[in-house]
Amino acid sequence: MEKRHLRRLRQKFREELSGKHVLCLYIPDDYEYLDEALIERLRRGVDPHVEFDARARQDCLARGWRPAEFPSLIPVASRSRGNSGVTSHPKSFGMRRFIPAFLLALTLTAVQLRAQARDSTPIALLSRLYADFAWEATGGDDGPGSKTFSDQPKSALLRYVEPELAALLLRDAACVRRSNAICRLDFAPLWDSQDPDVADVSFTHSAARPGTVVAHLRSRTGAETLVTYRMRRTSAGWRIADIQYRNGLSLRTLLGGAKVAGS
Repeated sequence: MEKRHLRRLRQKFREELSGKHVLCLYIPDDYEYLDEALIERLRRGVDPHVEFDARARQDCLARGWRPAEFPSLIPVASRSRGNSGVTSHPKSFGMRRFIPAFLLALTLTAVQLRAQARDSTPIALLSRLYADFAWEATGGDDGPGSKTFSDQPKSALLRYVEPELAALLLRDAACVRRSNAICRLDFAPLWDSQDPDVADVSFTHSAARPGTVVAHLRSRTGAETLVTYRMRRTSAGWRIADIQYRNGLSLRTLLGGAKVAGS
């Protein structure tokens, strides 16, 4: 399962997954159907997170399955809210997820500390934004309110974006809830990716164009993605008016709004 699949699960099954953690085994999609190596990898990954009751074990035996096959076959009902699913254990949230999230957050915090007062510069605002949502690019699930940037409520969005852009994001989020499907936005807007994997974020801007900031997003393999922010100064500080991507599209136009003048 890729991070974009995890994001879609959270969008489609918001209530069912409330208060639960979705475990990702990080198995690449390069196995054939019923590949023995894939089955073994699934068993090893699922074993620590699945419990079985006596009835499930008897049923497995009656079907002729070997005890070693049980863990990858029948998860018991979750203890949380009575929903069916795999019971989570604290040890399932290991260092693999924590370390990259911590390092990225640490890098962004250093940038933030070098900035001037809170939101007093475009880079200060963007540094705070990426620090708050670094988990989206590291596979974690510990964002503000356990929601992605595009799923945030109006009060949270207005800390980062102009009211017009917030309204467009809220309209798309409402469409997702109403239709139970992806609407206009099918990627993570801060990362220009359906499956973001970023290890370092830095920013550049020109003194001649203080309202334009380029975010340099570098993956663990060294690949770089550029995301251009159009910023405006408001009474609350600098806010994002639009985001432009490498394909020439902007967040506003993708959401059905008008393009920012001069961008």
